[in-house]
Amino acid sequence: MSQSAVRNQTILLDDYIPVWVNEFLTSKKSENLSPASVRFYRVSLEAFMSYCGSHSMKTISQLAPSFLREFLLYLGDQHNAGGVHGYFRSLRAFLKWYWDEDEPDFQNPIAKVKPPKVNVEPLEPVDIQDVRRIMGTCKGDLLGRRDRAIFLFLLDTGVRASELLSISLEDVNVINREVLVGLA
Repeated sequence: MSQSAVRNQTILLDDYIPVWVNEFLTSKKSENLSPASVRFYRVSLEAFMSYCGSHSMKTISQLAPSFLREFLLYLGDQHNAGGVHGYFRSLRAFLKWYWDEDEPDFQNPIAKVKPPKVNVEPLEPVDIQDVRRIMGTCKGDLLGRRDRAIFLFLLDTGVRASELLSISLEDVNVINREVLVGLA
């Protein structure tokens, strides 16, 4: 292989998307992000890489704002507005990280892409009669009292079920009536 071919191949690999996605995920793991956050980034960026591959985009320098917008429109056929916004946030985090890490001499294409609009509709609160019916199913034995405590904890705090399940005994401060949530 000639020296110019090697140099061109090196240039192509300098901003090869899969290499940088892998580096980004490693960086996020080293920042001690939760496994769920790293998984979110991995899944959304794998979808982006798949889309790039289907359009023969291999390097970050090939990306343009119009291509990123087309990706978001493509996602709109498969996901609701909130889901598309999640992919946007993941892609934005990746590209901002890349620009901080590599400092390329071209403009970040995500800087020209506005986030997709997400209409936030307020959730209806749980009807008090439904709460009473659920509480009525909790018996007075040990398991019933446990179930009642779990239900009230979920209702009062709004934590996710996965966050509840990740709570360990070390996360509970009975004296101060505090529970440390979400650092799994």
